[in-house]
Order: sequence, then structure tokens, then C-alpha cells
Amino acid sequence: MSNPTMSDQFPVIETDRLILRQPNHQDIEDIFEVLSHEEVARYVGIARFQSIAEAENELQWYRDLFEQKQGLRWAVSDRSTGKFLGSCGYKNYHAVHNKAEIGYDLNFSWWNKGIMSEALRPIIAYGFTHMHLNRIEAEADTRNTASIHLLQKFGFQVEGIHRETEFENGMYIDLVKLALLRKEYELNSEKSGSR
Repeated sequence: MSNPTMSDQFPVIETDRLILRQPNHQDIEDIFEVLSHEEVARYVGIARFQSIAEAENELQWYRDLFEQKQGLRWAVSDRSTGKFLGSCGYKNYHAVHNKAEIGYDLNFSWWNKGIMSEALRPIIAYGFTHMHLNRIEAEADTRNTASIHLLQKFGFQVEGIHRETEFENGMYIDLVKLALLRKEYELNSEKSGSR
């Protein structure tokens, strides 16, 4: 079901170091660079990209999410150079239940520099304020402790572990299910004095 609250115009968000914008064809090589890296692919839960055609398919998926109003995937781009560093956004939007799943990936060279933390803050805010979500869900590979801690930093609560729920790269993996509710987000925002 489409989201009646989603605009026909792709939202652009600016932070101190980033511009969160609609991914475009100029990002293809950077998308390939991100998702062809073994560490990134492992935690995104895909086989690492081997060809530019796979990056083109990824870009088409981003476009389809927005055009079909089933989610939004922002290009996380460096404010000074415009370089695509990764992506972040929503999929699996359910209008009846006012919920969506958040996900992200980031170029390995930019890990541990606070980039995804800087991108997540306004994207989470956008989900609650503009998409009128009541619940934002996330899943993370249990081995990806950095991602789990990042989500917890924003108030996401661990709801359980889906044991051996996906078969990837020749092995079954466990996924941690997390979620953040609107009332928790609002309470955290009041405590921190910002929204």
C-alpha cells in the first residue's frame, strides 16, 4: 500500500558534513565500491557485488521504493565533494500499521567516523515527523555489534533474535530485531532538548 503522506518530491536533508539526497546515475560507481567490499556486503546480508550491473539494479531498487511510495533511500553524500558514501532509508512501509524498516550501508573507508550517526538522526526524525510512523524497525546481523550499538544509541530496543533466519554466503545467520516507537522517540527528544 502506498504512503499518502509521502511527497512526490524527494526530500533533501543537509547536516554539518552531509547532504542526504536522491541517489542518481552518477552514483553508480560509488554504489559498486560500497557494496563490492566484503565487510560491507557481509553485514548488509548480500553477496558482494561483482559487476556494475548489480549497482545499476541497486539504484533501480532505490528509485522503485520512492516511485511506488513503499519507502525512501537517501544517498549519504559528502557535503564538500558530493561523493556518495553510502545509503540510508526506509523500506517495507505499512500504511495501516504506520511502520517501516530502516537500513543503511556505508563505504568501508568511512566506517567509525560518525557518518552514519549523523545521517540517522535526521532520517529517524523524518520518519516520525513527515511519514507519521509509529514504529521504526531494524534488523542487524548479530556479529555486527557496531550497528546494534548505533541503533541502541538512538533508543532502539532489542526485541529478540531470529535464529538462523537467513542463508547467506554458505551459512545461516542470526538477526537481531530492534525497534523504536514514536513515544520513546518523543520522550528521548524531550530529555535531550532537541527533536
